[in-house]
Amino acid sequence: MICDREGLIGRNMFAIDGCKIKSNASKEWSGTFEELQRKEVKLRKASQRILARHQAQDGLGEDEINHDLKQKEKLDNRAEKIGYFLATHEEKIGSRCKPVKVILPTHTAPK
Repeated sequence: MICDREGLIGRNMFAIDGCKIKSNASKEWSGTFEELQRKEVKLRKASQRILARHQAQDGLGEDEINHDLKQKEKLDNRAEKIGYFLATHEEKIGSRCKPVKVILPTHTAPK
């Protein structure tokens, strides 16, 4: 509060050297729009690889099939979440004319 009164704290960014502050922001769900678009494509490709492997190995047991299907659903849900966010939000540009990283809310995509 003293630093703020003295005008030592800027309004754009606040940093305290050497101080660890807890955060619930996940690196997995943050990035620029370009980074998030690449992540969405990567997730969709991984989901398709699981499907292709599953189709190529029809003799898999029930456990392997269920595991693959759960993994595919998880990847599809993550890709949908990113796609929905990108479709419903606009990219923001920072003061240095660079894209600002965003954090996806936990409730982004409808189920």
